[in-house]
Amino acid sequence: MPILHLTTDVDPEFRNSGRGDIHEPKNQLKMFESITAWNTFVPKPSGVSGAIYEAFEHMNSERLRTVDVEIATTALGKSDDVEIQSPSSKSRHVPVADTIAQAARLLAAAERLVILAGGGAVMGGAEVELIELAQTLGTPVTT
Repeated sequence: MPILHLTTDVDPEFRNSGRGDIHEPKNQLKMFESITAWNTFVPKPSGVSGAIYEAFEHMNSERLRTVDVEIATTALGKSDDVEIQSPSSKSRHVPVADTIAQAARLLAAAERLVILAGGGAVMGGAEVELIELAQTLGTPVTT
């Protein structure tokens, strides 16, 4: 799911100190790393624009994923001169016909096949295609 998760973290000097400053989970950045495709910590206002741009690059890459940008509480409410970057014109990857044909051959030849469908099948509106594929292959589907 392409989600931009914005959160705050304690002042840079107190990060991971165990001091309990405001809200301080043990290594918050690492905690979100396990559930996001990419994350970063921004200690100063000047880094926010670049971090948001990079977050969208990762969030909209090959596989749509959640990203996390943590901003230091000391950066909140402050201002700085920043350059707002234009959105990327990068397009998503489109598979080559030969690759699709090869995948079809492998699926047709597979034994004891099962389809494990993720949320993207529903979010992408591919329920009908998923059912048709399962019926064509004679295989069960699980989510």
